[in-house]
Amino acid sequence: MAWSKTTGLSPKNKSRTFGIAYNNPDTAEPSQFRFDIAGEVKSDVPENTHGIVMKTIPDGRCAVVRHLGSHNPLGRVNLSLILGMAA
Repeated sequence: MAWSKTTGLSPKNKSRTFGIAYNNPDTAEPSQFRFDIAGEVKSDVPENTHGIVMKTIPDGRCAVVRHLGSHNPLGRVNLSLILGMAA
């Protein structure tokens, strides 16, 4: 990712990362599906031209799935589990 290379702020090897699904890809219109890729940071993210912004994951209950290893086997089944919509 260009942003992480130019800023040196990528948390990939230093901090927790998160995938945040706001709706179900199986039921949402493709143009309405929202998914954030997030990384824990220790300082503010400076303004940039890459669209990287600071957000805070709100307190409250949420489903958490910990995945270790390659992302290749991840698919909609796992996302449905995270969203609590598995059959």
